[in-house]
Amino acid sequence: MDTPLDTSFLANMGIASLVVSLVFIVVFIVAWYKIFTKAGYPGWYTILMFIPAINLIIFLVFAFGQWPILKGQTPSMPQAPAEGE
Repeated sequence: MDTPLDTSFLANMGIASLVVSLVFIVVFIVAWYKIFTKAGYPGWYTILMFIPAINLIIFLVFAFGQWPILKGQTPSMPQAPAEGE
């Protein structure tokens, strides 16, 4: 009896989804690493983003906490453009 889906097709779909998943994981790692290092946090915090519940805590600390890169800086108000510009 013939099956409606060829097994080689299913195998190829599995390989394709694996490759797409790996690409997304690499993009995720690189993006979070760049974000953490630009904010002044250690780059290894990226690893914590893969741990359930810990990633939510790190995300909230990152979102609402004082970034190390900004410590000691005073917030500045945007300047209005000078007349004639």
